[in-house]
Amino acid sequence: MPTASACTFSNLVRPAREQRLVRRKGAAIAQVRPGEVPWANIFAGVKWFHVTGITPALSPSAADATREAILAARNAGVRVSIDLNYRAKLWTPAEAGKWMNELLPTATS
Repeated sequence: MPTASACTFSNLVRPAREQRLVRRKGAAIAQVRPGEVPWANIFAGVKWFHVTGITPALSPSAADATREAILAARNAGVRVSIDLNYRAKLWTPAEAGKWMNELLPTATS
């Protein structure tokens, strides 16, 4: 298995300006693949599952695993909330739109 790091957050504060740097490349979650997470165990007794648009933007395998998680949550009777949380540095509007158009209907209304 490849070595991965946790996502790293850094805040740089300068007079009259704050800049946040987030290192996501190589993060462990970007390397997750469908079938690796025991969703049935995780969702046992859970009422809500929240998904951000950042995770599926990290890699194709993370997007597939996110889709798998949402479907597993719904199958387990867990309510699902999804927010776009769009990051232009991670994917294009077309890529984000395709993913969201597919999965937003699975969110709990």
